[in-house]
Amino acid sequence: MGDAATTWRRLGTGVRTTRVFVSTAEIEGPSTELTGQNFRHLARVLRVETGSAVLLLDNSGRARESVVTEVTSNAVVLQNNEFIELDTEPKVEVTILQAIGRGDRFDEVLQHCTEAGASRFIPVVSIRSMVEIPPDRIPDRLDRWRKIIRGAAEQSMRTRLPEITAPLPLHLALESEVRGPLLMLHTVGSRKAIADTDLTDATTVTVAVGPEGGWSGDEVELAIEAGATPVTLGPRVLRTETAALVAVTQLLFQLDRRR
Repeated sequence: MGDAATTWRRLGTGVRTTRVFVSTAEIEGPSTELTGQNFRHLARVLRVETGSAVLLLDNSGRARESVVTEVTSNAVVLQNNEFIELDTEPKVEVTILQAIGRGDRFDEVLQHCTEAGASRFIPVVSIRSMVEIPPDRIPDRLDRWRKIIRGAAEQSMRTRLPEITAPLPLHLALESEVRGPLLMLHTVGSRKAIADTDLTDATTVTVAVGPEGGWSGDEVELAIEAGATPVTLGPRVLRTETAALVAVTQLLFQLDRRR
């Protein structure tokens, strides 16, 4: 297995190297023929050409350098070379239990928190969400959300795709989807900063982020009954999409340093 730094120098600038998630079968062989969504992304959006460097990822933590050998009308063909090691995944799993907001706020949470290192997303319908997703639209919405996560993961050099569930009521999310200590962002009455929370031995953490109007009193009580610790990000009031990003950044900075 080659040295990662040497590999990036040979490929060019690592930040500019195209990265794409593929299946395990596609990363294993001596060559790969990409069609469908990956073809459209590489050929029509990024406009790769013969000789372009591409890094293949199979969502298991593995990465393999490859080079485009042919671009046809419906496929990009690559020669697969060395497997390399990339140390880009956080050592602590952070789950974002996020109340769905209006507009594209949840899309921004997915994009930016994936880039920052979140491992799981649990979309929650809260009292103040003011958003209702019809049941027959959930599959399409999930497909869209997974595409956002995938694009953000490829851009930020992640080697694993964060998970996402279908939207859940808060009580069901608290019952079935919490992993590790549960922190609830709540500005009213919260005096403990998220950075001051004792998470010394935590390998997984769940942080609950409310909608624009914040969590209701009943929702806070429900979360506390489920073991949540109310925390704050500081004296300023942040937008929901900003709060999620700041929470992930603070948690991973605090926890990754200890390992």
